[in-house]
Amino acid sequence: MRTRTAIGDAGATDPVTGDIFGALTAEEAVAAGRASVGRHSYGSFQVNAGRSDRARLRIGAFCSIAWGVEFALGGNHRPDWVSTYPFRVMWDMPGAFVDGHPRAERDIEVGNDVWIGAQALILPGARIGDGAVIGARAVVAGEVRPYSIVGGIPARELRRRFSDKQIDSLLSLRWWEWPEERIKASVDLLCSPDVERLLAATRC
Repeated sequence: MRTRTAIGDAGATDPVTGDIFGALTAEEAVAAGRASVGRHSYGSFQVNAGRSDRARLRIGAFCSIAWGVEFALGGNHRPDWVSTYPFRVMWDMPGAFVDGHPRAERDIEVGNDVWIGAQALILPGARIGDGAVIGARAVVAGEVRPYSIVGGIPARELRRRFSDKQIDSLLSLRWWEWPEERIKASVDLLCSPDVERLLAATRC
C-alpha cells in the first residue's frame, strides 16, 4: 500500500496558493497542474510535492515509467544556512513556508522516448534527455544526456546507446512528433537495432 503521508496528506491544499500537495499519484499530480505527461507515455509513478514547492514535472511523449518511480519536486533543506532545521515550519512561526525553507527548485524535465526503471528516484531540477534509459533504483540529479544509459546512487552514465553521429541524427529526426499513422507504419524500423536502416528510410 502506498504511503500517503510521505510528504503530507495527499489531497491537502495550501491555504495561500490553493495548490494540492503531498505524495501524489500521477493522475493527482496532472489534475493539480503539478505535472504534464506527453502522448502515449505510461506508468504508475508518484510525485512528491511539499506545501511550498512550486516546481513542476514535465514528461515527454512515448515514455515508459516502471512501478515505484518517484519524482521529488522539492523538500531540500538549506545546507547554506547555519542550521538546516525548519524552525518556522516546525514551531508554527511567522514566515513558515515563505522564508526560503525548503529551498526553491527548478522543474523536472523528462524528454521523449525515455525508459525509467523500477523504483528510480528523480530529484528536483533533473533534466533527462530524449531516448535516455534510467536504471532501476537509480537516484538521478542533474543532467542525463540524450540516448545515454545511467544507473547507481548517484546515477552515473554507463554508456550511450548509439554512436554520437547516430544520436545527433535521431534527435534531428524527432520521430515522436510524427503523426500517429506514420509512426505505426514505421514500427518495424523503430523496433530494430538497425539505426542506419531507419535513417536511410527517412531520407528517401
